[in-house]
Amino acid sequence: MALQKQPVSINFAQGMNQKADPWQLPIGQFQSLQNSVFDKAGRLTKRNGFNNITTVQTGNPGSVSTITDNTTLTTYNDNLIATGTNLYGYSADAQEWLNKGICQPVGVNVQSMVRSSTAQSSPDAATASNGLTCLVYLDSDGNNYYQISDSQTGNQVVARTLLPSSATQSRVAIVGNYFIITFHTTVPSLKYIAIPINNVTNPGSAQTISTNVQGSNFCYDISSTGQILYIAWMGTSNTLKVVYLTNALVLASPVSFTPSPSSIIYVATYADPVTGTVWVAYCPPAAGADVPRLIALNPNMNIIMAETNLASNLGDTPQIGLTASGQLCTAIVSQFDSSASGSASAYEVGVQTVKAPASGGGIGVHTNLGFLHSISLASKPFQFQGTIYYLVAYGLAGTSNQPSYFLMDTAFNIYARIAYSNGGGVFTTKVLPNVSLFNGQYSVPYQIADFLASVNKGTNLPAGTPTAAIYTQTGINLAFLTISSTGQHSSEIAEALHLTGGQLWEYDGVKPVEHGFHVWPEGVAATGSGSGGHLPADTYYYQFTYEWTDNQGMLHRSAPSIPVTVTTTGSVSSITFKVQNLCLTQKTTPNPVRIVGYRWSTTYPVYYQFTSVTSPTSNDPTTAMCTSITDTAASVLGNTILYTTGGVVENIAAPPSIDSALFNNRLWLIDAEDRNLLWFSKQVIENTPVEMSDLLTFYAAPTTGAQGSTGPMTAISAMDDKLIIFKKDAIYYVNGTGPDNTGSNSQYSDAIFITATVGCNNPNSIVLMPNGLMFQSDKGIWLLGRGLDTSYIGAQVEDLSLENTVLSAQAIPATNQVRFILDNSQTLMYDYFYNQWAVHTNIEAISSTLYNSAHTYLNSLGQIFQETPGTYLDGSIPVLMSLTTSWISIAGLQGYERFYAMNLLGTYFTPFTLNVSLAYNYNTGPLQSVIVTPSNQIPAWGGEANWGSGGGWGTNSYGDGNVFSARVFPQIQKCETFQVSIQEVYDSSYGVAAGEGLSLSGMLLLVGVKRGSRTQSARKSFG
Repeated sequence: MALQKQPVSINFAQGMNQKADPWQLPIGQFQSLQNSVFDKAGRLTKRNGFNNITTVQTGNPGSVSTITDNTTLTTYNDNLIATGTNLYGYSADAQEWLNKGICQPVGVNVQSMVRSSTAQSSPDAATASNGLTCLVYLDSDGNNYYQISDSQTGNQVVARTLLPSSATQSRVAIVGNYFIITFHTTVPSLKYIAIPINNVTNPGSAQTISTNVQGSNFCYDISSTGQILYIAWMGTSNTLKVVYLTNALVLASPVSFTPSPSSIIYVATYADPVTGTVWVAYCPPAAGADVPRLIALNPNMNIIMAETNLASNLGDTPQIGLTASGQLCTAIVSQFDSSASGSASAYEVGVQTVKAPASGGGIGVHTNLGFLHSISLASKPFQFQGTIYYLVAYGLAGTSNQPSYFLMDTAFNIYARIAYSNGGGVFTTKVLPNVSLFNGQYSVPYQIADFLASVNKGTNLPAGTPTAAIYTQTGINLAFLTISSTGQHSSEIAEALHLTGGQLWEYDGVKPVEHGFHVWPEGVAATGSGSGGHLPADTYYYQFTYEWTDNQGMLHRSAPSIPVTVTTTGSVSSITFKVQNLCLTQKTTPNPVRIVGYRWSTTYPVYYQFTSVTSPTSNDPTTAMCTSITDTAASVLGNTILYTTGGVVENIAAPPSIDSALFNNRLWLIDAEDRNLLWFSKQVIENTPVEMSDLLTFYAAPTTGAQGSTGPMTAISAMDDKLIIFKKDAIYYVNGTGPDNTGSNSQYSDAIFITATVGCNNPNSIVLMPNGLMFQSDKGIWLLGRGLDTSYIGAQVEDLSLENTVLSAQAIPATNQVRFILDNSQTLMYDYFYNQWAVHTNIEAISSTLYNSAHTYLNSLGQIFQETPGTYLDGSIPVLMSLTTSWISIAGLQGYERFYAMNLLGTYFTPFTLNVSLAYNYNTGPLQSVIVTPSNQIPAWGGEANWGSGGGWGTNSYGDGNVFSARVFPQIQKCETFQVSIQEVYDSSYGVAAGEGLSLSGMLLLVGVKRGSRTQSARKSFG
């Protein structure tokens, strides 16, 4: 029986579909579709190419043509900006990047480890590769304890366990498959306990390292290479001893050295896991007695660098942290700062480097890199990609109102601030916490205030208790620090670019600095004088602020200091003040911070500025206390008024943050330390910078109603009159207007629940388009509509959106396209007019933005490419279209058909060929490939075999014009189903640059259908 031939017309109006079973994909939808856009219904058109716009380097100081350490692209004042380890601004005229300074993003995550009715201090911790953290600490009951917890959840696997009752100075490290806890006992002796990491409930018994230890004023330190633990301590008879413990728990014989100081009160050690060199530093007991010393040993405990001076004389309560790379050892030292009398943190941290000789016996070359005031060392240093980082503490416990911790490097650049105002204060103990590397994160324990209470100011106070004491009970947190060049989100508002990270960064066109001020002035001291001024007799109150004007003319002001009162009589005509300099800042020359004073009196009860506007007192971060500031003015009436007048909330620097958004003319942040907490700024008005305050926060509970726990916030974005709050598996929103600058009259709603069907944990994927917010979830790409309905808009590209992470998302101006850059060098393109998806290849981007209204992306080589209409090259790579149809079964699933021919119809633009492949019967491997050469292409004039045989000169003989059509005959006609793949090909032999090639309007299939189903062979038949 002859088959009736049927023409089957297929247009190209339905896009990709990866959600359907590929064997049952409807005819007209594509299994794959690459490098096409939908500018006309039913037609596939080639996308534009991307040109490299950073190809020239003119050699300006600090300029580069590529930026290999940056991963995030954004804009500021319509200028292209790249952030990462440094911030770079792009000069379009010179086509080069200008390095504007350090802007290293640091991810911060915090896990509570210990909270109890007692206080904990002197923490040390080690995190194993399985995520378990062993924590040791001193409790206020006088005992040392250890516990083992899940570092990600905080759940205790081994509850608080008492170390031997005489244990002091406990430390912990990882050696092989063990947690090794070391401690000193009052016998005296030095001991350890080994706890198998894979069997933590079965600890070993206490083993003795040595009984040759100093009884009083004992000090020691440990350092692990991961497989060997080195212990250095002060033995009897003023000997320095070093020993090592192997991963098989074999203890070597100790070696002894005689240091030149008569006694030692501090020991530090570092074992280089690469070279095996063991560095040991030690310090004498009192300021001026001697300088700290350093020796270097090889793995066999032989001296390779004899005792050498490490630094100049250190003051009281010294601390030393060591790290090394090759022959270069870097020591971070901390000491009491006798020049900082009256400051809130009378300590300082310095950096020393010592280079060991190539062979033993010689003295190394040492370099003093200076000191930074107002901080003490709070962790041992660690290295990441050649940079040395360490944690410092600001604020004396019981004296400072804002004890905090900061992550900084050896150049005193600040990267993160944690535990603002509720840290444990400066470290004065002999235990510096170790830093562990787990899953790309550096973990370090720190003290956190978990209970505050005023102290009776009576006469029976403990010795040394400050007269204005606040009792602070401390627990212990574990901070996880991720140092990378990714994860930085930007928001441009108030003529500045604000960047998230371990601190809120601000870029004003000159250089990135910390937003606001990390601390406000403390320790203000006043002295009256009877000469040199014109102050009338009165009662005065004084407050001081740090103030700074950015490159856009915005005035930034810190919180004011606590008022200082002075009552004058006729004999006092001037008052001189000492104010603490702001040392924790990147705001230095040529535009330093100013220290500004305000005066209130009973005669004029308003705080007016009394310090000079024309000759301000500049902050000097190299000294602890500023030069004297003297008030001699008879009247300050009419001067600038302190900004907090009238109850305006004081400005407090923002916390570390993981995402930002602009809503209600305010900057919003997700607090990285408490991811249930949002910070929002005062409402930004003209000529005013972003001003944050710890009084302007919004709490979104992690659990709401019947849907159960929804976890912490992961991303935020504004849509219309709502702030959308994303959690991993839920979405909320906030609407209304916020409080005024006094913190009153807030009309913000509570966090209103939208859905627990889906959430978002990837802020990079969120993009606003006409229909709402598109975002990536763990279920693919979804849409939150403007009516707050959710829909699975990305179902058709499910495979790609589930298997890959969205690195960047943009809605492209002058098109109907939204583009999602994936981490597999592909881009998902969604056309919201036609509701179709396609894939764009060759775009090896890691971040993108809109620059001059064009889609612009950064690749891993530091090159910038920008979409250029009318060009069809990605750099030098041609943009080539391709597609794979559905499995075409005109006779139905497992029917029987004959495939006679296929006709293609499109538009010819520039030379190309097509590779048409045919696959059969659900087997993906093609059984036939045909090269289609368009008849429109004209050989080069005179280039054909017989001159003139190509047809009429200047055209072709077929009259095709720009109409492209081709017919393909299959070699196999009888089949159950077939699939067509078309790949555009470009060859440089065409003699012209790769161009638009063609557009495709559809295909016509000539098919014959036989009734019934396809017969099956005996081996496939059963029953």
